Amino acid sequence: MERKKISLLLVVLLVLVIACNNVFAVTASLIDTTRKGSITITTREQNNGSTATTDAPVIQGVEYTLYKVDTVDGTTVTTVAQAESAIASLEAVDTKTTGTDGVAAFTNLDLGRYYAKVTAYPTGTSQVPESFLVNVPMTNEAGTGWIYDITAQPKVKTATG
Repeated sequence: MERKKISLLLVVLLVLVIACNNVFAVTASLIDTTRKGSITITTREQNNGSTATTDAPVIQGVEYTLYKVDTVDGTTVTTVAQAESAIASLEAVDTKTTGTDGVAAFTNLDLGRYYAKVTAYPTGTSQVPESFLVNVPMTNEAGTGWIYDITAQPKVKTATG
């Protein structure tokens, strides 16, 4: 009797694994791989890591270096620490500095996972943006479609030293 229960459980698990693989395959196939994307980063001051409002002062002069660290499925590089290790052997895609509007825009990007690394910031600033990972494309809020032109507002931390 116990053997039948175990066999039934294994069959159910196998069916679930197959079903999940099919769901992920369908989702990935909905991405238009012929498209290009963009990442627009707006850097604003924040209080204690909270999300800044759209009227918060911008931070001008922050330099971001963008690296493509993974494919669109993003299964190899999943953390900032892994991205930091990966960029040692990668060439930067581009480097941009925030202007008076606090914006750095990267355009005409291939699909994939990117690491936006803060490589310079103004001397004397009290808040420093954090480096981050971002996917192109990303799902929309409802999870029903893809966004190819990403807008990001990184967290900031209080500068030390």
